[in-house]
Amino acid sequence: MCRMGSVIVIAGVLACAQAAAQTTQPAGDSASPKMQAARKAVAEAVAEVVHDLGSGRLQKREAAQKALTALSESVIAEVFARVDANDLEQVARAKELLATLTASARQAQMMISLTPEQRTKVSTLARSAPESFNSLFSEDREVAGKAAAALVTADAPGSEVVVTWACGQRDPIVRLRAIEAACYLSNPSEQVRLALMSRLAKMKPNERWGYYSTGDPPHERVQREMNCREYDALLDVLVGMKEKRILPRLLRAFLHGSRSYYPDSDELAGRILRLNDKRAIVTLMDQIGNDASVTSVDFGNGRRIGVKRGDLAMAIIIRQTGQSLKEYGFYTGDDWALRMHEAGFESEDKRAAARKKLRDWWDRNKKNYEGVEKIKLLKDEDLPAMRGKLPVFIERLIGG
Repeated sequence: MCRMGSVIVIAGVLACAQAAAQTTQPAGDSASPKMQAARKAVAEAVAEVVHDLGSGRLQKREAAQKALTALSESVIAEVFARVDANDLEQVARAKELLATLTASARQAQMMISLTPEQRTKVSTLARSAPESFNSLFSEDREVAGKAAAALVTADAPGSEVVVTWACGQRDPIVRLRAIEAACYLSNPSEQVRLALMSRLAKMKPNERWGYYSTGDPPHERVQREMNCREYDALLDVLVGMKEKRILPRLLRAFLHGSRSYYPDSDELAGRILRLNDKRAIVTLMDQIGNDASVTSVDFGNGRRIGVKRGDLAMAIIIRQTGQSLKEYGFYTGDDWALRMHEAGFESEDKRAAARKKLRDWWDRNKKNYEGVEKIKLLKDEDLPAMRGKLPVFIERLIGG
């Protein structure tokens, strides 16, 4: 529980009561004496206890939290007890009040977790788009998701705070909408990049084909699809930001992932190519001799190819350096549009010739890659033994 949430609930009750009282007074008049007295009494009661929330003694902290909770609950209980159930207008107003208090508590949970600088940015954003900011805390997840997207798309200083906050939320819709909208940030900060990287590190690689299993319960298939959408969004946004720290994860998934032979590889290859990072070239040159089989493809026209992991490495290098796959012997007939997960050869002779041709190209051009870092690509079987032995930030960098 957020310790200050109860305080905000109390403040919300008083603010709503004050607003209601002022509607019966001439414009410009201050709050009624009764309202002023109530506000003062609550403020004094809260002031006595809030300081103890940070006490060095556990018992004192817990007692303070319980006291504030009891105070806020007593205010709500009084409102509930005094509403006439037969008075439809009273009931409607009371329901609206309680809904407002709930939203206020969620807003407080967000604001109290921010630094003073972040609060200033978010407050400015909230004043410029109050409807969207209030909707961000709606109990309707679609409404909240749209609000998150609107606030992030505004590309204001507070927009970055919304992204980092959304990445830590449990609701997948709010996370997804904010992450997707992050592509509109004109100059994303390191804090935003780290928030996105941190969220990506908590997710398993995308295996969208699994949700077509008819044996899975519907809710599990929907959840898996949502995870896939979020995973894709994170990768696409980070690639769009030219975030080079995700290259190890992309390369490992492309070369060693269990779904290398599915169309997911086309998307991974596209992301690697959009990053256009020279490290991919120097890293993949060590992989072109990898004879691990990926798949074989029969095109139904008498042509059949085999695909090896080394072939995938060659295809990326050739594409990224602006060369022609067809000139290297990859089957690219007029009746077939080459897809990266089907980038292979009809014979071992053609594969060997392609490897020699690419190594010759490398000998002529490697001077252009002097000093470029080579990425260590861990295999699937290497990861379990290493997990728990590396600092968290290293695990994130290797795409664990």
